[in-house]
Amino acid sequence: IFIPGPKTNDGVCPEAPPSCPKESAKSLDLVEGMLFACKKYDQKNLESMGMEAYWHPQMLWYGPTGIGSTFGVDGFQQGHQGPFLKAFPDREGGNHKARFADGVYVASTGWPSMYATHKGSGWLGVDATEKSITMRVMDWWRRDGDSLRENWVFIDIPELLKQMGRDVLPYVSKG
Repeated sequence: IFIPGPKTNDGVCPEAPPSCPKESAKSLDLVEGMLFACKKYDQKNLESMGMEAYWHPQMLWYGPTGIGSTFGVDGFQQGHQGPFLKAFPDREGGNHKARFADGVYVASTGWPSMYATHKGSGWLGVDATEKSITMRVMDWWRRDGDSLRENWVFIDIPELLKQMGRDVLPYVSKG
């Protein structure tokens, strides 16, 4: 699986001048607004979070292996957000140990970043276990104008599956 770098080809620029603090603050404010809106989920309707206010209509979400990538807000909600919220409806997130911005880029991480109970079946093909889980997550976002255009998401899927009663690492070593 190949996950591309930023569409703008400017993700790592060691020779670049320092970014504008105002642009960095604008990017960080947008991401933090989006994360806060995620907490407004009413347990019924994905639209209750108002994600369209934060994401570009042609946004690209690059998820980890097992989840995949999506295109557009509808694709994101159908391919990841909806199934994820069905599996973990009581999730509490945003426990980031680090969150920072540099120009149009924002990054965050938390170990753990999210706490939840695995209550819904089907996510990653696993039936509901009712087990409490934590998630190790790292995110990078790219802002384009006034909206988020790209998001790279890394989740420690093997550790999460192990908490759900599926230890996949012994199978990997058998080849």
